[in-house]
Amino acid sequence: MAHRLVWLPGALGAVLGTALLARLPLLGALLRGYPAELFETPLHNPGLVPPTAFYPVPTSLGLLFFGGLGLLALRRYLKTPFIPTPAPWPRWGWLAVVWTLVTWAVAWIPWPALQTWRAYSFTPLWLGYLGVAAAFAQRRGYHFQQIPWGPLAGTSAVFWWVFEYLNHFVESWQYQGASFLGPLDLVAYGILPFATVLPAVACTAWSLDSPRFSAAFERGPILSPRCPKVAAALAILGSAAALLALSWAPHYLFWTLWLAPCALVNGLLALLGRPHLFSGIAQGDWRLLLQYSLAGLVTGFFWELWNFYSVPQWTYQVPWFGGWRLFEMPILGYAGYLTFGWECATVILLLNPTWLKKAAR
Repeated sequence: MAHRLVWLPGALGAVLGTALLARLPLLGALLRGYPAELFETPLHNPGLVPPTAFYPVPTSLGLLFFGGLGLLALRRYLKTPFIPTPAPWPRWGWLAVVWTLVTWAVAWIPWPALQTWRAYSFTPLWLGYLGVAAAFAQRRGYHFQQIPWGPLAGTSAVFWWVFEYLNHFVESWQYQGASFLGPLDLVAYGILPFATVLPAVACTAWSLDSPRFSAAFERGPILSPRCPKVAAALAILGSAAALLALSWAPHYLFWTLWLAPCALVNGLLALLGRPHLFSGIAQGDWRLLLQYSLAGLVTGFFWELWNFYSVPQWTYQVPWFGGWRLFEMPILGYAGYLTFGWECATVILLLNPTWLKKAAR
């Protein structure tokens, strides 16, 4: 039994770390003297309306930057010879495909007879996604029975609430048609849907673990600071300062939600001399970072796609970059999913480092 609970200390550490992480923006809010409504349940941040101005020039430059990086990575991947994957597609994967298509139809079709089911379709739909992603992962050697579903789902149910809490200080997204007033609402719209986040990103990352991908990115540019301890300390201080100032400048620091927690935790790991998410790039191994960035982007695309006609749904009010959208998300906002994949990888690293090593073998 003990070897099956090897993830438990990491899970407790992740929960404790997120609790400590949450104190920084709360301390900033207290120092600023936020009104009492800020600390009500459900959380409410009165009067926080982001600027509606849209600046196409920085949005275009951002798209060119991320698009250029993507084209460089794609060029490197295409130049690598194709290596076939020996494992076949599992038969149960087709059942997952059919389940996903059926629940997708239930989530989108506005038939009166389906209205009740539409309200609770998110979790069944993402269970279908998990089945399809797990089928792809099994082709890469990650068998369904070996995937740590319980630890990933249990930690994920807590993990996403951290971002809901941080979003409270910037209000980049809001839920329409959902409430968290009672225990059933909390389970239906919070715990169960949030429990699918980490498993979805992890299975998507493992499904990318092809021989061709490994050959393309295991020997890339070496990126290593001259003074790693100093770089780690700067990452910690910068992240802590950004989270502390979140209540003071939410319209300018909203994007730090997707960088600061990852930088803070990995900076602490590096300062303690422990393996961290960015250890590989010091030897030119970019597989882990790219796998989880791409996994975050893929899952993010499907989150936004299936959210578009769903009831309930979430909407965005992102400062400065809200003019061009793909579904409800401002198009440059998808860059946040690239680093959100790193956040997921960091939590998995805390749970059990071997789960990441498998994904970057």
